[in-house]
Amino acid sequence: MSIIVNSVKTPTGKAKKGLIAIRPDAGCIKACFPRAPFPGEKNQVKKATGIPLVDGWEDKAGNLQPSLQIELDEGKLAASGGMFNLKRFNEILVEYKLRPDLKLVESITTSDGQLPPKPQLSLMEVWDMYCEYKRHELRESHFENMYQGQYKNFLIASCGGVTVESLKKYVESQDKPK
Repeated sequence: MSIIVNSVKTPTGKAKKGLIAIRPDAGCIKACFPRAPFPGEKNQVKKATGIPLVDGWEDKAGNLQPSLQIELDEGKLAASGGMFNLKRFNEILVEYKLRPDLKLVESITTSDGQLPPKPQLSLMEVWDMYCEYKRHELRESHFENMYQGQYKNFLIASCGGVTVESLKKYVESQDKPK
């Protein structure tokens, strides 16, 4: 296991060459991958794990690290051209229930061959869903101040000035030849 904290053995907080380190970085827990398997990447690959930065995070990291190391050693985390395989990384996080299992549906049709009706979601509902998805990657203070504060206020203010009538007038003005 390679959960890294500064100690006598690892005074710089670095893992042994070729090993994945899982450690706090910029307010969240990140998996830091060795450079050698990913020559196509410009910088070292560091990805948020979704493990909350609370007491006991080391246990979850200790369970995740060996699986990531096995996947790396088997070459499953390297994509073509020496790039990092983000899709496989996200699949592993879903397996460990650190990320929600969001699946894209290519095409769904009803029994009569018609597409089902689109759900009617407001902009704020979509924003809340996005925030919930991003929450694990952000420091709590940044999430609260920016995503739930400033950005949300911008959206609310912009939605308040938009009415159905103003949208109709705008669309009509765009349709007229100039």
